[in-house]
Amino acid sequence: MKIDSTGPVRSSPVKKGGRATKSAQPGQFAKHLDESVEGVSGAAAAAPAHSVDGVVAIQEVGDATDDDPQSRARQWGNDTLDQLELVKLDLLAGGIPKGRLMNLARIVADRREQTEDPALESLLDDIELRVRVEIAKYEPRA
Repeated sequence: MKIDSTGPVRSSPVKKGGRATKSAQPGQFAKHLDESVEGVSGAAAAAPAHSVDGVVAIQEVGDATDDDPQSRARQWGNDTLDQLELVKLDLLAGGIPKGRLMNLARIVADRREQTEDPALESLLDDIELRVRVEIAKYEPRA
């Protein structure tokens, strides 16, 4: 689309289509205004802002499922996956800190005592072996 001119924009005058009819009874409009003003109440004052300490305190309170073994296992699994994700990011960055490896080895050892699932045992064995290999890289060679 080509624009030929960039002059000021002018509006066209509004034409009335017809004449407004006159109210049958004078003063009716003003009467309706007076009635609507009586029903209007003032604006309510704003409530004071509360600190977030209460919300944070509520989040710290545990629920009924905190002592459930399945809930603890799920939490352990999430923590382990978080640690493995950090190890993956460290590998991509060029090296895994020894402290992170030691932490992961501790997490795996703690869970090994509580598991009875052979598939989980096999997975923990794989993780533990890889962690030991990585920790061994930090040991001085003799």
